[in-house]
Amino acid sequence: MVRFVFLLLIFFLSVTYIRAQDTIATVLFDKNGTATTTKENAAYYRKVVKSNAFYICYDYYINGKLKMVGSFDDKACTIKTDTFKYYYSNGQLKAQETYRNNQLFGKSFGFFEDGLADYVCNYKKASNKCVYYHRNGTISAIEEYTNDSILLDAQLWDPNGAVSKNNVLYLPPSLNGLEEDIGFKNYVSKKMTFPTDPQGNKLFGTIHFYITIDTTGKARWGDYYGFANPYLVQQIQRLVEKMPIWMPAVIHNRKCDFDINIVLSFVDE
Repeated sequence: MVRFVFLLLIFFLSVTYIRAQDTIATVLFDKNGTATTTKENAAYYRKVVKSNAFYICYDYYINGKLKMVGSFDDKACTIKTDTFKYYYSNGQLKAQETYRNNQLFGKSFGFFEDGLADYVCNYKKASNKCVYYHRNGTISAIEEYTNDSILLDAQLWDPNGAVSKNNVLYLPPSLNGLEEDIGFKNYVSKKMTFPTDPQGNKLFGTIHFYITIDTTGKARWGDYYGFANPYLVQQIQRLVEKMPIWMPAVIHNRKCDFDINIVLSFVDE
């Protein structure tokens, strides 16, 4: 009898624990991080679980793999608290951060998609200090900022460990001297005729998409947001594939892949 009561108690506690962590909301988000009600536009989804005094948010890629997990003080998941973990779509840990009162606190760690160290940051009350790494594991930069993001000090090194002569912390990608979307739109105005469908009809409308400029300066098609005419998407994709080499982005004294958000409108003059 004692054993029977003990087993019932275990069962009761287990059910109580599961109910305490029941999912209370599931939300879809598009590629831009905006909530959406259509599965076709969704890039990931979020499950919100109530756990004691906190709300735990689990973000998942559409393929079901974990994208982010972290605790919030509110049901809307806007006030971060405690540990957050972010993951690449291949399951590799992308970053781990700690928050207090919705502010970064203590050490944060970042990793490249292959698991190598990207950065280590230490957030304190007075200032924040970050160490960034080249892909070969050597330090690329040590940067110190105020809590208002004002640069206090920076030390830079090249991949061989020598003091860097470029002293570039941030430089966006450019094409023919024009940065980001301006460089792209200038190229489109010179190289692309008004888009048409297979019957020769002009394609009017607006398309919002992004491209990635990799570390070699090669432009790669990313994806588009919302609805877009498939013939228009195909023509822009071909244009991106034929683009000349860009000047790649430099971030924290390292060449980096860089996503450029672009909005193009085609209207009848």
